[in-house]
Amino acid sequence: ERILDRAEEQGCHRYFVKEYYGFVRDLRRSPVKSIESNRFGVRERTVLHDMMGREARVKGIDEDLARSVVEREDGGERFVSEMHPYARWQREATQHVGDLRRVLDDRERYGAHLDRVPGMERRMRETAATITETVTRDAPVRKEVKAAYKEMMEREREIRQRERELEKSRSPSRYMGAEIDYGR
Repeated sequence: ERILDRAEEQGCHRYFVKEYYGFVRDLRRSPVKSIESNRFGVRERTVLHDMMGREARVKGIDEDLARSVVEREDGGERFVSEMHPYARWQREATQHVGDLRRVLDDRERYGAHLDRVPGMERRMRETAATITETVTRDAPVRKEVKAAYKEMMEREREIRQRERELEKSRSPSRYMGAEIDYGR
């Protein structure tokens, strides 16, 4: 009850009260007095673990979004024209933005964590918007890069195909008859 009162005073979830972790740890250590107290302990441990997981997810998404922006900025203007590094970055950055949208859509589960750090939600939204704008801005260049890459791969495939055909035409086994097999 003291923890709930302190959480109410602070205007936060009980998970964010300083003594909550120790309280749950002590519940685990205390001998079972009744079925109800055991259920209470299990419920509080579940709350603790769920909140820890949600907090880790929010922090992870925040770090991933920030890292994506830094990677793109560090790559410079030529980064867009690099086929594989940019494609990997774009795929991962888009995934991080999608993760953020899912977290923001589930305020019931993640709202306490987003509200805990002042400006966190706004910062995450702005970072996601920056990534989305960057991907949109890079799209025409990427289209050209993909077309050039596809054309290059087609040429390489045609060259390999011609080399195989040339090799077949030079192969002595193609003109060997039965007399060679008999050793004549």
